[in-house]
Formats: sequence, structure tokens, C-alpha cells
Amino acid sequence: MENSILVAGNIIVDLIKRVPWLPEPRCLAPILSIRSALGGLAPNVSLDLARLDPDLTVHIAGCVGSDPEGDYVRTELGQFSNIDQSGIRTGGEPTAFTDVMTVDATGERTFFTYTGANALVGPEDFTFTQDSPRLMHLGYVLLMPGLDAADPQYGTRMARVLAEAQRAGVETSVDVVSEAGERARELVPPALRYADYCTVNEFELETITGIRLRDEDEQLMTEHIAGALGRLRDAGVRRWVTMHAPEGAWGMDAAGVLYEVPSLRLAPEQIRSSVGAGDAFAAGLLLGVLKDLEYAQAMQLGNVAAAMSLGGEGASDGIRPYLEAEEWRRRAYGG
Repeated sequence: MENSILVAGNIIVDLIKRVPWLPEPRCLAPILSIRSALGGLAPNVSLDLARLDPDLTVHIAGCVGSDPEGDYVRTELGQFSNIDQSGIRTGGEPTAFTDVMTVDATGERTFFTYTGANALVGPEDFTFTQDSPRLMHLGYVLLMPGLDAADPQYGTRMARVLAEAQRAGVETSVDVVSEAGERARELVPPALRYADYCTVNEFELETITGIRLRDEDEQLMTEHIAGALGRLRDAGVRRWVTMHAPEGAWGMDAAGVLYEVPSLRLAPEQIRSSVGAGDAFAAGLLLGVLKDLEYAQAMQLGNVAAAMSLGGEGASDGIRPYLEAEEWRRRAYGG
């Protein structure tokens, strides 16, 4: 199925709470407003793609609870006729949720999450045939206990799913959640062995590889990026390894060629929230894959989608159709 994609993984209801600052331990900060929105890789990327290209069929897979939050997920996704929800099952745990603490002035966010029904997703939720979509985007690694669990043959159960997809001729893409600690170095490499594409931010890339990417002043150490991306490529990623950051996007292809695409410059008043910007970048990049764009052009489209996302209150609210995104891309980068 050429004009289709499977987006699978965690499904979350975000409780977006705007705050003037993040308090120090034992201190208090007021909450200025609260709103609900869909969150998690599967809804975010699915909604981004559905908005970018109404002609694209987006299949979504994951698990929700038998609760009002699960109903909310299905209702929100149901507003888009090109999103197929048949891969979402109802499990015996509550729907996952995340408290998203968003600093009002900067859009910077901090997450507190409850795994819930996401823990139930496993290899049994995936069947691949000759009629499967061309591409599957799966994640997040580190946030799906049923897929992060050990597998005697593949290392993790997520790696098993990716391997089965590749055997069926499905291209595979993986994403990782931002989590400090050592788990990334244990759980990410098995997935990389069966990934055609991998998309991470600079924090995730540093955590996975151990290569420092920001200095004491939080400046990006661009001279270290090629080495870090090369580590992921050498771990098994077949085609594109991509890092996105506020400063831009960097990518390495299978031949080891490095690409760099600067971010779009936005005025502070154009940024309403950074929730979901990374998923929007991934959606733009994946749409570039499906449209057979060159690597640099796909990264440009990812940057455009991320910039559009920053202008919306929720993760996907600001995403515009592909023709408009292409106009943004040509205006910003030419060609």
C-alpha cells in the first residue's frame, strides 16, 4: 500500500498546564490554565500526517482504556477520515496520561507521565502482510514496557516487531523518548538493528551514545554530531539517522554523508507551545520519505512541520496542508 503509513506506539491524553515558571523542590508555582489534548507518538504523528496530507491513509495502532479518556482519544482521531483506528484496542488498564507543565513565556515543557494501557502493547498487536503499509513508525523506545521487554532472539520485543515488518517488506522508523539514565544504551540498540530510519533529538542522541552534544553554556557542540550520528548508523540503521534540535536538523545517510538544515527563524510571539514539535518534525520527515524527497528536502519539510506545530496550543493544532508546508519550505530554503 504505497500511499499509507502505520503509526504505532504510545497513546496518551495530555493535560497541558501552563505555568509562569518551574518551581525548585519544595517550592510552589501557580497553574495559569489547563486543557486536554491528544499526546504520545501515535496520535501526534498520525494527526500531523493526516493534516499534512488528507490523501494519505494513516493506520494507527496502540491501546487505550475503557474509560472517558479512551473515548476522547477515539473521538478526536475520528474527526479525520483518513485515520484508520482499527489497530487501536481497548485493554484492561486506564488510558495513559501525561501532565505537561509548559512555561508560559518560553514554551519549554516538562512531563510527568502515567503508562497505563500503553504497557499492554506487544508483538501480538502487529501482523504484517503483502498488503501492509509501505512504512511503519514505531515508538517510543523506553516508554512501552510490553515492547521494551526482553526477547531471547531479538534483544527486545520492539526489535522483534521491527524485524518482522522488514521481512514483510515494510520500511521501519523508530523514535525514542527523552529519558535520563542508562536504559537507553540497553534498549535502543536492538531496535536500531531493524530500523530503516531513526529520528531523535540532541538530548536523546547524547543519552544513547554517551557523546556530549551541549557544553556548560547549553551551546550545541556541532563538531560532535557526526560522530554521534555515526554511532547509530553503525548500530544498524539502514538509511537515515536524523537529529533535530532548536538550532536545526542534522542527518547521516547509509554512505556516511552528513546533512545539515537550519531551523526556521520564528519571532517569540509566533511560538505558543513546543508540545509535540519533535513528533511534527518526524511527521514531516516521514512524509518526505513517502513522497520520495531527497534527504535534505525531507529534513526541511520536518523543520517546517515543527515550526508550524510551535504556533499551535496542542501538539498538532498548528499543522497546515502539504501545499502550504511546501510553500513554507521553498520560501525558507529555496528549491
